[in-house]
Amino acid sequence: MLRGKIADGQGPTGPDDFLLTLVCQLGERVEPMIEKLDEAIEDTEQQFESDGVSGYRGEFSSLRRQAARIRRHLAPQREGLERLAKEASPILSDDDRFRLREEADRITRYLETLDLVRERAMVAQEEIIAKLALEQNNRMYILAIVAAIFLPLSFVTGMMGMNVAGLPGLQNENAFAITVGLMLLAGVAIMAIFKLKKWL
Repeated sequence: MLRGKIADGQGPTGPDDFLLTLVCQLGERVEPMIEKLDEAIEDTEQQFESDGVSGYRGEFSSLRRQAARIRRHLAPQREGLERLAKEASPILSDDDRFRLREEADRITRYLETLDLVRERAMVAQEEIIAKLALEQNNRMYILAIVAAIFLPLSFVTGMMGMNVAGLPGLQNENAFAITVGLMLLAGVAIMAIFKLKKWL
């Protein structure tokens, strides 16, 4: 670290050297964090593709927040370095300003990587939401079909279960079998209609 070098008497020789050393070490400190985020989004995407929505635990939201926090600190640093590189100063030589521009370019690449991480996480979250909505729609569709099939059958059983005089088949021994057969035919007819309309 810079503090340790200064304590050992091996620190920067002047204000320009101090500034450049500090900027370079800040960039080197941030680089592993950026690489770690990039690898994390790659691993999480692969995990999501293999496990599906059921294996998702909110990693994409966490990665987006981490990228946003790092970006909030890096963006002003890039602007400051670009301004330093453009302004004429008796402390900084042309070579120093060139190195500052290089550091600003490096931070720009970091910011682009962070933006890419956020975009990939956002796209993955949108895909998760779409898959969840599709699964929910499929479940609701199946429930609607089951309800459409059993609704008329429930109506018939409800009518036949009334304890009132005049119900047909009370004196016929085969009435139950006939009723069940008619209900089965009605269920098959409803499913056939759904097949013809390509609802199944």
